[in-house]
Parts: sequence; C-alpha cells; structure tokens
Amino acid sequence: MCSNRKASNFYLIGINLQRHDAMLQRIMGGNRIQLDSLTNLNVDAEMWHTVEVMHRGDQIGVRLDGIAILHARDRSFDSGRAGVWSGGAAETWFSNIKIDDLAEPRR
Repeated sequence: MCSNRKASNFYLIGINLQRHDAMLQRIMGGNRIQLDSLTNLNVDAEMWHTVEVMHRGDQIGVRLDGIAILHARDRSFDSGRAGVWSGGAAETWFSNIKIDDLAEPRR
C-alpha cells in the first residue's frame, strides 16, 4: 500500500496545443519526474478535444480524441483525488467531466 498521500504528490498530464506537445509527470514533494512525453502533436488548437486518463494498477494511459498519446508504468500512488486545471494565458473550457473508479486488474 502506498503512503504518499500528500497534496504535494500527484501525477500531472500536460497538453499544450500551441507548442504541439504533451507530457506525463509524477510530482513528489515538488520534484518533477518525467514519465512520458510527446512532441509534434498535430491537432487543431481551435477545436474541442476529448482527453481520457486511465490509471489502473501501475498503468497510466492518456488518450486525446481516442488516440493513445502517453503511457507509463508507475506504482507511486495507488489512490487519491482527481482535478483539472488550466495554466498561463490558456483559454480552456471543461465539459462533461467524469471520473470512474475501476477495479484493480486481476493478476
């Protein structure tokens, strides 16, 4: 069981449509650890997009408009909370936010 349940410990998914990149990081005590990244993300910054994040067991996956863009294996956090945030001068709209609790995969 993980004992890292502090507000300063979390996973971060960042998608920047202006810079055409995405990243998946683990933040522990303010330190950033890059788990996966993607450059040359070719999507229209002016259109609506769907982002899906799945964290099940040690698998973390991110899909943008149904296409897998980021993936990592990490067991640092086994429970916690979820949130959304938009930084800088970005104009971001969130719609239909849904969080499902998935059962641990069978071994």
